[in-house]
Amino acid sequence: MADHHRKIVADVALLREDLKLITVRLGAVDGTTNSHTTQIAELQAAVQSLKQQTLLHEQQLASQEDNYRRNNLKITGIADSVPEAELPHLVRRLLTTLVTPKTAKAIALDSQFRIPRPARAPPAATADLIIQFRSDRDKQAILEATRGQLTLTFEGMTLSFFSDLSGGTMAWRRSLGPFTSLLRLHQLRYCWGSRRTLHIDRGSSTHIVHNMQEATGALGLLNLPTTALASAADPVRPTRPLGRNAAAAPEFVPRQPPADPYAAATT
Repeated sequence: MADHHRKIVADVALLREDLKLITVRLGAVDGTTNSHTTQIAELQAAVQSLKQQTLLHEQQLASQEDNYRRNNLKITGIADSVPEAELPHLVRRLLTTLVTPKTAKAIALDSQFRIPRPARAPPAATADLIIQFRSDRDKQAILEATRGQLTLTFEGMTLSFFSDLSGGTMAWRRSLGPFTSLLRLHQLRYCWGSRRTLHIDRGSSTHIVHNMQEATGALGLLNLPTTALASAADPVRPTRPLGRNAAAAPEFVPRQPPADPYAAATT
C-alpha cells in the first residue's frame, strides 16, 4: 500500500513538472503570437502608408503630365496623306479660319506632330495631330472659337478639337459627364481646374467639385433637384464647315468673328 502511495505521489510530481513545462511553452507561444500580431499590424500600417504614398505619387505624376500638356491641342481628322512638311502650313491656314487674321498671326507655336493611333482605333482612323502652343491663352482662344461644335469641316476634312489630357484625367472627366451635362443644360458656367478639380461659377463665389459624390452633394447648393442627374442629357452639337469659301456651303451659318484677345495688348 505504501509503495502504491509513493508511486502516485511520484506520478503527480511528474505531472506537475510537465504542467510547468507546458505553461512555460504556452507563455513562449503566447509571446511569439503577440509579437507576430504586432508585426502584422505594423506591416498593415506600412502597406496602407505605401498605398497612400503611391496614390499621391500617381496624382503628382498625372498633374505633371497634365501641366506638360497644358498648352497642347489635339486635333482628330487630319488626313494621313498630308505630308509632314505641309503640317505647319496647314495648321496656319486652319488657325486663320478659326480666329481673326491678326490673332492667328500673333499666335506662337512650338511644334506640331502626329501621334500613333491607339491599338483599339478602327483601321480607317487617322493619326491625331498635337499642336503645342507657346501660351495657354492662345490654345484657349482656339478652343473658344470651336466651342459648341462637335466637328468642323476644313479643306474636305472633318476635324474635332480637344485639350490634350492624360488618360487618367480623361477618365476622371468622363466620370463627371452626367454632372457637367446637367450644368450645361441649366446654363451654369464651369471650368476644369488643376489637380482634377471642377470649378462651378456661382456668381459671387466658386464651388469646387472633385468627384461625383461631391457633385451630387452640390446639387442643393446650385438650386438643382437631386433627381436631375438621372435625366441630364448632353445636348447634340451641330457640324459646320470651315474655310474661306465655307459661306457657299448650304449648311453653313455665318458667325461673327471672335474677339481679338490681343487687341488690348497691342493698343
